[in-house]
Amino acid sequence: MNLGSGGKAPALTDNFGWGVLLHLGSNMWGDWTPDGKYPSSREEERKMFPNPQPRKNGSYPNVVRNYLGADETVWREQTEYMRDEGLNLVMIDVGEAYAYPSHPELRVNGSWDADRMRTELKRLRGLGLEPVPKLNFSAGHDIWLKEYHYMTSSRKYYEVERHGVRAMLWSDKICGGKEDFLKRMSKGVLQVPWYYGVDFSEEKLTWKPEFETSQDWSVQRNLASSIIVLAEAGFDVMPCTSNWSHDEAADAMIRFCKQRVNPARLKGFLTAPWFMTLESQSGKLKDGIRLFAAAKRKHYPA
Repeated sequence: MNLGSGGKAPALTDNFGWGVLLHLGSNMWGDWTPDGKYPSSREEERKMFPNPQPRKNGSYPNVVRNYLGADETVWREQTEYMRDEGLNLVMIDVGEAYAYPSHPELRVNGSWDADRMRTELKRLRGLGLEPVPKLNFSAGHDIWLKEYHYMTSSRKYYEVERHGVRAMLWSDKICGGKEDFLKRMSKGVLQVPWYYGVDFSEEKLTWKPEFETSQDWSVQRNLASSIIVLAEAGFDVMPCTSNWSHDEAADAMIRFCKQRVNPARLKGFLTAPWFMTLESQSGKLKDGIRLFAAAKRKHYPA
């Protein structure tokens, strides 16, 4: 891909995105209360949680922090590795990492101000990476909003300013009601259907209406088929894979989509390792980037 003059990242309007989700903010999961006790520094976190135990896949239980937990050295290493692996997009989980001028109450210790964020965006573009902000407003992933976390479904909660940018959306809501989703969703929203498995059999790709009303994880059994449903309905899609459960997931996803998804609707791919930007999880993050980039080279050789 031609990155243009000065090595700057391409505008992805007419280009194909190869992106990785990295967490600058991490207060997405868990619970927050005004009188809660949350660590205000890494040292305080070590005292409060002296012996955290990893899950089977190498991730750690999430901690709600009153400080910016991302390790900036790890952040820089991972983004530089993305550059080295030929990727061109970084989806930034922003959350509490930015000191929003209009909402200073959302800041934590170490939140980046506007100047610091501009400097970082310039660095990322210099690496050939298009920075894409990700803001979580889902009721189960919005701890960074603090007291606004309790205002779900209110007008104030969903106030969003428009600045001539294109919205992207995790598309799993379609699994809870396909026809309603297709009827109400704007075609202008770039869909990110995620699926972290490796099974793309015809049985897996058959939409199963009986799961749309499930009240447990079985509602997500239509994740794989949602990729085809959205593309055939005329939505632009950027499917998302992950090494969270399977190292082979990126290869399976990219191979399948290249074969089956209308190229006019396919705008790129994402991988979401879901490992935090911390030294203890940097190996799994790097694995996710490496596996994704290897699948890219295999199925979309330069």
